[in-house]
Amino acid sequence: MKTHINRIGNRDLRLQDRYHLLRDWLNWFFKGVKILPIVIIGIAMIWSAKYLFVKFDIPINNISVFGTFSNIEKKEVKELIITTVSDSKILSSDLMKITSLLESHPWIERAFVRRKWPSGIEVKVIEEVPLARWGDRNFLNDRGEILDLNNRNLSSLPVLTGVENSERLIMNTYQEISLLLRPAGLKIIELSYNNQGIWKLTLSNGLEILIGRDQIIEKIRRFLIIWMATLKSSSTDMDGVDIRYDNGIAVRWK
Repeated sequence: MKTHINRIGNRDLRLQDRYHLLRDWLNWFFKGVKILPIVIIGIAMIWSAKYLFVKFDIPINNISVFGTFSNIEKKEVKELIITTVSDSKILSSDLMKITSLLESHPWIERAFVRRKWPSGIEVKVIEEVPLARWGDRNFLNDRGEILDLNNRNLSSLPVLTGVENSERLIMNTYQEISLLLRPAGLKIIELSYNNQGIWKLTLSNGLEILIGRDQIIEKIRRFLIIWMATLKSSSTDMDGVDIRYDNGIAVRWK
């Protein structure tokens, strides 16, 4: 009797296990049925995107270049782009690669590249603008960055000289002083900063000004007050001015 009861109990357990197994399988099946349309739609979208990409990824046959060109020719910019995209197509072309190539040119500060449908590339170029010569060979832009340029037409730019890694400091100082001097009709042709920290400049009228190590802008302001009041009328008789002092200036006469 006891054995018979155990057999019945084991059979009930097996039936219960099969029931749970069937229930789990049905739950999985119906969940799969629910997400099946989503899977189908996803596959269709991927296939469609691939098809459209291939269909519209046609060879580039038009390159438009815009910008103000003073030291580099538009034709040269266009030729640089052609060498990069000669075997490329409109969608698969690497715009960042084109941008990097253009901005590696010494005369190009920034380049903006975009696709122009259906088969073109549009490029806007901003030229570098050198504000001064840096030593005997290079040039500086308005941010104090060294430009390795080759242009004899830039020989009229002012000459800035200084110690290593002082380019940004010197360019900022040059621009500040130039702004102060402009209303007085004075223009810098040379500005130097030596390894002792001493500033010195030469004006377009030949006047040399020894500024010193500190309070550069304050000393220039004080010089301009005295210049406008008394020195301007005698400028042709002066050879140099020493403005290192706190309470005045010293004039070196010819």
